[in-house]
Amino acid sequence: GVLGVETPMVGREAESSRLQRAYQDALKDKSLLWAQLVGKPGVGKSRLMAEIIEALELRPHESNQLTAFALEGDAKQPFALVRRMWFDRFQIPEDAPRAKAEELWEAGIQSLLGQDSEEPAHALGLLLGLPFEKSPHIGAMRQDPLQIKGRAFAVSRHLIDHLRSARSLVIAIEDLHWADPSSWEYLTQVVINHQDGKEGAFILASARPEWQPPDALYSHPGYVQIDLQPLDEDASYLLAAELLQRVELVPESVLELIAERSEGVPYFAEEIVNWFIDQGILDRDSDPWRFISTRFDQTPLPPTLQHLLYTRLNALNKTQRAVLQRGAVFGRSFWEGGLGAMGLSPDDEVLVQLQQRGFVEAQHTSSVEGHREWRFQHNLMRDVAYESVLKRQRPELHKAAGIWLEAQALAADRLDEWSGRIGEHVEHAGELSSAADWYLRAGKHSKSRGALVEARDFFARTLELLPADDRERRWQALLDRSEVLGILSKPELRRENDALLLDMAREFDDPLRLAEANYRHGSFFESAGDPRAALEAFEVALEASRLAGSQTLAATVLAMMVTCKTRLGEMNEAEDLAGEALSLSQKMEDESEVARILTNVAVYYTESGDIAKAASLTERQIEINHRLGDRAGEAIGLGNVGYNYLQMGMFEKGRLALERALDLNAALGARRANAYNLLNLGLAQWRVSESRNAQRLLEQAHPGLEAHGDTFGQGIMLSYKALALEQIGDLEGASASYREAMQILEQIGLEGFAQDAIAGLARCALAKGDKKEAQQYVMNLSDYLEHHGAKGMEFPVWAYQTCASVFEDVDNEAKSRAAIEGGYRELMSRADKISDAEWRKSFLENVPENKALMEMWNRMAGVPA
Repeated sequence: GVLGVETPMVGREAESSRLQRAYQDALKDKSLLWAQLVGKPGVGKSRLMAEIIEALELRPHESNQLTAFALEGDAKQPFALVRRMWFDRFQIPEDAPRAKAEELWEAGIQSLLGQDSEEPAHALGLLLGLPFEKSPHIGAMRQDPLQIKGRAFAVSRHLIDHLRSARSLVIAIEDLHWADPSSWEYLTQVVINHQDGKEGAFILASARPEWQPPDALYSHPGYVQIDLQPLDEDASYLLAAELLQRVELVPESVLELIAERSEGVPYFAEEIVNWFIDQGILDRDSDPWRFISTRFDQTPLPPTLQHLLYTRLNALNKTQRAVLQRGAVFGRSFWEGGLGAMGLSPDDEVLVQLQQRGFVEAQHTSSVEGHREWRFQHNLMRDVAYESVLKRQRPELHKAAGIWLEAQALAADRLDEWSGRIGEHVEHAGELSSAADWYLRAGKHSKSRGALVEARDFFARTLELLPADDRERRWQALLDRSEVLGILSKPELRRENDALLLDMAREFDDPLRLAEANYRHGSFFESAGDPRAALEAFEVALEASRLAGSQTLAATVLAMMVTCKTRLGEMNEAEDLAGEALSLSQKMEDESEVARILTNVAVYYTESGDIAKAASLTERQIEINHRLGDRAGEAIGLGNVGYNYLQMGMFEKGRLALERALDLNAALGARRANAYNLLNLGLAQWRVSESRNAQRLLEQAHPGLEAHGDTFGQGIMLSYKALALEQIGDLEGASASYREAMQILEQIGLEGFAQDAIAGLARCALAKGDKKEAQQYVMNLSDYLEHHGAKGMEFPVWAYQTCASVFEDVDNEAKSRAAIEGGYRELMSRADKISDAEWRKSFLENVPENKALMEMWNRMAGVPA
């Protein structure tokens, strides 16, 4: 401030001591503690934070530190807070040219992770706006927002772990209430929900009362909220005395007036003293300064802080006032070049004077290359300055600000990154159509970086600003928003969005758009576990894509139809569709799309029993994705081929592939894919009679499936859990789990999978000695097998064997023989599709139900054991 000193710490001694004790506790317990300072503007949050950080900096060998701040308007710039935090750590100027910033970034990551850290540096840098366009590590990742975010978050956890490996970690975050949603998600996933560091972590943040911390923070055992109340009367009096300590002969009544009028708000008290200087009540020409009582008596003190700030602003000369008003159009921070774009060219002396009088402060670095950056001392002063701008002048000023920011962003090659901020200025300028373009661009950029909440909001604002007849841009916004809402697991909102997309596609009378809209609509139903509804949409999409001549889209739709048909047990139709999709894929140039088609088509061959064909297709898919650098696709392939190995009785080989997939997905933060890996690893553990380990893995899978609303996955998880419980003899628990799985799978139309659960119920009933109940179950099961065969079932041979065992136990020899014969035909049909002799041998001898069925067949046929 103008007194040459910051507002002294008065009346916050108790809070300061409490924070320092909390820090010591975090160090001692090696735990994570989040201390949140909550208070209204001006009560001293920033000053208290500064005091704590200064105290910790006196002990540099005790902790590593990260600092960041949020600014009003950050919601328009995803990961803004996170970028500042890491750039500050690696001492990268915000205005550094991109090539220099990338160089410093790589060096910074290397200083923490060592020489072999190029890939993690590029992965996290991509999230924060450093594209590393020539990187060989992140090619395919650029097209997958979830992969970008997942990998960057995983790298960040590794960095945080490293910082906590030998010393405690201190993170200071100011004005958290302005943090952009993606930065908050980052803090939640990287810091709050990840506690593997060897040493303690102390996070100190400040926020206003209106900001409500998410549940992830409130429910954290290390969360401490400190509500900063206004200073009491004694502390306010002491603060006034401290502020005027350089002034002689200050009347007691003046100190009392400051204490009373400031209402316990330190910033208000400081501004009263600054107002004294403005009014000449304090004479600074002498040392010590003198208090001029006559001037004080003649000048009434403004009654409120806002009134006081207006009075101080109006006391400035025209140029000084214009500088603050123009600067406020940009926000709390502004640039000298930006003022010039608004018709002002103030010399340095004007800004220095404003700094000396406590209005603004020069920044050590600038976020715009070649232009000095300034910042209002307090956001309340910025608000007052902006409100003083005539409303009729604001549109032109915002237009000038937008044009200038666009030029700077273009020069810095950061146009996409700043598009949201530019769009906001353009909207305030009243140019709504142009603003919609900027928001559409910002939405696409946010989506590409995994900033899905911001992307959703940008697309929503685009649609609000565009007229109903602007079909082309509305189509683009709806198309992108459909994908975003799908990833965000917002089914109702996505359904509404896709309905608008379908209506618009019909208005265009364009078969390609109709195909795209129906493909999105079908994908929605498929992800929601409704394959029948998905097929209806896919069939329209297929016809339209053929009419449009798009073989790529037709092949993609066909592959999705294969999955749906397979899950519904319509295997003949699935086989025809699979062949057509594979044929079309051979003519496609887009290898990433070919890999997707192979992934979906392989599902049919897996579940139809042609496991060798499924493995072959999947191995090709893995090779493509590995070559393209698509780690997520590679992980999916490894998970699928691992499952194929389990089906063939190659349990150790399957486990190794699944663990590789698990490692890749962990490195990507792919929660849903990880959940499926855990499901299959649970199945692998069950296969080798490690049922306790199987249960543990299945329990770990459940949260990921539940978070994505994956009904199919939850049904399979319950079915696998029942297998493990059955194996250890918990027949009641197994029956309950089988029954719940059956109900879920029947509800979503997956009758084949539900029959697997019914077979389990029959086995449990037989093991409990309830032959009547067991017989009821297998009568239904054998009826299904008679009419549908093994369509849509995961364990068909076991189903036949279960029927044979129950019928044999209830002396129904004819039914038992029929079940054995049916099971043997199914088993041999599947075995005959396995061309590799060793794989075929493993399939017949290592899979327990296959071996048991063979033994039944041999006994029935009189073949010696």
